[in-house]
Amino acid sequence: MKKFGVCTILSMSVFCALLLLAPLNAFADSVTLTSISHGDWSGNDAGDYIYPYNFTVSGTSGLVPLMCLSFDDEIGSNETWAATPTAVAGNLNYEGAAYIFSQMGTYGAADTQWAIWDLFDMVSPINNGDPKTDGLDAALNGYYDSKGVFIPGLSTTDLDIIKTLVANAQNPSILNADSSIYPQYVIYVPDDGSQSKGYGDPQYLIGTTPEPDSLILLGSGILGLAAFFYGKKRKALKSF
Repeated sequence: MKKFGVCTILSMSVFCALLLLAPLNAFADSVTLTSISHGDWSGNDAGDYIYPYNFTVSGTSGLVPLMCLSFDDEIGSNETWAATPTAVAGNLNYEGAAYIFSQMGTYGAADTQWAIWDLFDMVSPINNGDPKTDGLDAALNGYYDSKGVFIPGLSTTDLDIIKTLVANAQNPSILNADSSIYPQYVIYVPDDGSQSKGYGDPQYLIGTTPEPDSLILLGSGILGLAAFFYGKKRKALKSF
């Protein structure tokens, strides 16, 4: 029987560790989100902010850019709340959000942000189809302020893109065809009542699946040991 060297064993250990601790299995029960900054204006005169909302997330280093899912829930500066990282697959609304989020490179942050807001507004109890009371509809299409001045919404071109993105995000054949992208994204489901400031309910957010720093360090350390033993083995062979 062929003997396995130290390098082989260590390499196999790295593979098994990465497999067991892959991002889908690395979701913590709960993390702490702290909002630090937000993206640019959204393109409408109402002045809504769009992706990226930059957060610090417990267990990660640096800022994590996330996109909010609800138009009605606000995010305050330095606001903190607890959230549970949740897989996309298995929830049609999350899958639709992942599809739209994946189209950002084609359609830009503004239109994808509005499309995700529109997708989730459809399932919101606040949405009753009345432009006078539905805040998202007013922001998209324009509205009259308290002084009777019309505040324009988005352009026809942007509205057409948003409509197409939302329709695709509700199409099962498109979602099934793009199901391979789902492990790339994570939904941060907020724990109600955990926010540090009174901005209403905390936000649902979507972003790319984080790579735990500990996982990277583990792999680097084991591979470093493998390289060390391999170097010693080659040196020993040369001495004969």
